[in-house]
Amino acid sequence: MKLELLMYFVQVVESRSFTQAAKKLFITQPALTMAMNSLEEDMNLKLLKRSNKGVIPTTIGLEFYHDCKEILHLMAEKEKKWKNFSQIDEEPAGNVHILAISAMFSFILNDLIIALKKQYPKITIISRELYQFDFLSELQISNTNIGLSVCFLEEQESLMQKAKALNLNFEPLCEDQYNVFMSRQNFYAKQKELSQKDCAELAAVVLSSDKIIAPKIKHLFNPNKTYYLGSKDNMFQFIAKNNAVGVFLEKLHYNNYWIENGFICQKRIKNQTLLPSIHYLITAKDNSLSSAEKMVIQQIQRSYEPYCTNHC
Repeated sequence: MKLELLMYFVQVVESRSFTQAAKKLFITQPALTMAMNSLEEDMNLKLLKRSNKGVIPTTIGLEFYHDCKEILHLMAEKEKKWKNFSQIDEEPAGNVHILAISAMFSFILNDLIIALKKQYPKITIISRELYQFDFLSELQISNTNIGLSVCFLEEQESLMQKAKALNLNFEPLCEDQYNVFMSRQNFYAKQKELSQKDCAELAAVVLSSDKIIAPKIKHLFNPNKTYYLGSKDNMFQFIAKNNAVGVFLEKLHYNNYWIENGFICQKRIKNQTLLPSIHYLITAKDNSLSSAEKMVIQQIQRSYEPYCTNHC
């Protein structure tokens, strides 16, 4: 039996007229009558009868009508599903813009971009560094749909509300904390942790433009030995030469050149979680994202899985 016949039958019942149903189906009335006669013969059932109210279904015909509606609805749902499969099978392509703080690139983005290039050559990643922690407004201004940054844990709720107000998704990726970064040559480098007394004897280096972290950590170190430098690269070189220590996020700097090559180590402060923070992903709503953007977001989420021991 053809689904076409079921669709014809449903239209006849709902129109209560062969003539009206034929118009809606864009076929001739004799062709529709012939099709319904054929359906009744195939089923060996009397499905329709004429009355002063027009064409109406018999008792069995009414039950058959409901079954037809159910079958046609199910087929329509399956057709939508199959069409979605065909879209998924298409290789993602297009430009994907990402806004991120600088440390994110050495942490996951550089490797991620290379891997995506190999797996999805039709996707072009256009990334831009932003030297600020809260960049929700910048995402809006630059019309970028993906952003990666960090914030203090205490700021998370506020940022989520701001993102919601801007019709953006806010997704926490993993928790992090600030540690003391020091040269392997430092006297305290062999210790597992630092005491507050140890920190008070150490000279510290901070970013001269930093108005967020520096004020929160300066009291921990020797107040008479604070150095100010213009870039993080200069800071790491300064630390590697054992001139001072610095404070940076633990997980965010796992892949830092100076850490990986053994010039610098990082230490936690005993009995203290220093400036607990969170890595977060900001994205536009799903209906605003291209298939390429969705693919990149999935890859970012997967890249973070090894770091999600505390919070995801």
